[in-house]
Amino acid sequence: MSYHRLHGFALLMLCLALLPACSSEMEFSFEAGSGEYQPLDEAEFVARFDLLPDLDPAEIGIQMLQGYRLETEGRRGESLVIRYPEPDQAELRVTVEGLGDDSIQDQRYRIEMTRSEANWQIESIGIQVRCRAERGHQNWSPDPCL
Repeated sequence: MSYHRLHGFALLMLCLALLPACSSEMEFSFEAGSGEYQPLDEAEFVARFDLLPDLDPAEIGIQMLQGYRLETEGRRGESLVIRYPEPDQAELRVTVEGLGDDSIQDQRYRIEMTRSEANWQIESIGIQVRCRAERGHQNWSPDPCL
């Protein structure tokens, strides 16, 4: 098993171990307040997070969060939520709160995936942002910040 897969697996196990301690007040709904997402190009997304081929939904989410681990300035929180509306469908929401950016306060991605045979495929990717005070909208939106 490669280092990246082993490290990702260890992080997944840690997340699963901590899951029961999560507050029941956390928002797990993808519909509530999710609104529209700005579509992203899959090739650019894969390159941005250095994603390996044939990753499952949990591995993608963990690798995305690992991509933010080096950028800790201003970080207030991170979350990964995965829903499986059907056995061969997955919806991921990766949220990072407190970015070290002068315009964007928070950022979240929504990734929809389907599985055919043994492989998961990305069907769509979108992004929303919340802007810093006086840099644009304060709610989740696909619109860019100033």
